[in-house]
Amino acid sequence: MLYLVTGGCRSGKSGIAEEKVCTLAPSGKRIYFAAMQPRDDEDLERIRKHRERRKDSGFITIEGGLEALVPERFEGFKEHVVLLESLTSLLDREMFEEGESDCAVKIFDAIKLVEACVKAIVIVSDRLFSDALNFDEGTLHYREELGKLERLIAEGCEEVTEAVNGKEIKHKNDSFDMSEGKYFVTGGAAQGKTEYIKNVFGLDDADIFNLRNNTDIRNLQECSAVIHVEEYVRQCLNEGREPEDFFSDIRIVAGDDIFCGIVPLEKKDRIFRDTCGDFYRKLVNGRKLIRVTCGIGERI
Repeated sequence: MLYLVTGGCRSGKSGIAEEKVCTLAPSGKRIYFAAMQPRDDEDLERIRKHRERRKDSGFITIEGGLEALVPERFEGFKEHVVLLESLTSLLDREMFEEGESDCAVKIFDAIKLVEACVKAIVIVSDRLFSDALNFDEGTLHYREELGKLERLIAEGCEEVTEAVNGKEIKHKNDSFDMSEGKYFVTGGAAQGKTEYIKNVFGLDDADIFNLRNNTDIRNLQECSAVIHVEEYVRQCLNEGREPEDFFSDIRIVAGDDIFCGIVPLEKKDRIFRDTCGDFYRKLVNGRKLIRVTCGIGERI
């Protein structure tokens, strides 16, 4: 069994994950898989605090990257519950230390092999998907791989939990009648919004107008869905004009949530974020709102 616990920085996700492990393994058969590679004193202090918090919880500790996440290291632990902390650190080691650029599937396959050797794995990850900043290509690819990895895990997960200020939000796909009405679909980058739209509404690529690839909106009438509406906003601002709602006849409109990250230093990025927020609120009027997290769609 797999459990995914995700959340922003200092959201309480590690504590929630540790409590979940203790609940699943009340007799004390617990393993802590530490994937973080410390790089400075701040990292070492974070590790010290984590060790102090779980010192009386009976965890066996295994440290390392993907080379340590192998069935051989978990022989004889069939009744144990593993706390894997964290998915982001594991991906970081593979991409930036081992030089593996496309490794989401590789990491997922390793987790599944270990899952067969233990009672359950509780996996901690980080929410890194809602920034308005322009990242370099390597960072964008890392975020895409993390999102892909979270979606792979969530698809067959017992439970997906988001930590918010120490509180838990359980994510599960909402089932409701989508045979009629208009929708606005949002969520952070790499959360699976496009695949969600395809699967739930029965669309394929030919039905979807991707504004990330083409911002010429003259052919909108030929599509059932428009995605990446934030790129239309960006184009409008680059051309010195305000975005207009040309999407009223489109059944499904989707845009990235870019509102929960660090406040951009560049004024143009702040204006972009603020304008997207104002425009999204206009688009939502008369539409049903769906938020996608780890590939899970929920009506708001």
